[in-house]
Amino acid sequence: MPFGEGPRTCIGMRFAKMQITAGLLTILRKIRVELARDTRMTVELEPRALTTQPKHGMNLKFVQREISC
Repeated sequence: MPFGEGPRTCIGMRFAKMQITAGLLTILRKIRVELARDTRMTVELEPRALTTQPKHGMNLKFVQREISC
């Protein structure tokens, strides 16, 4: 474990998680994620994968949001 565990954990772990969250929120405020036209509507999941993921991939489209002040 790079950050350690217990009461004496590295303060960098919480800081890193905050930075990742803030970065994702900043990106998602400016873009909208949609399914691309060529994405299959029925998704088969890969049964042997460690995490849940589509068997044939998933095409996404990133669209810039209209920002009104």
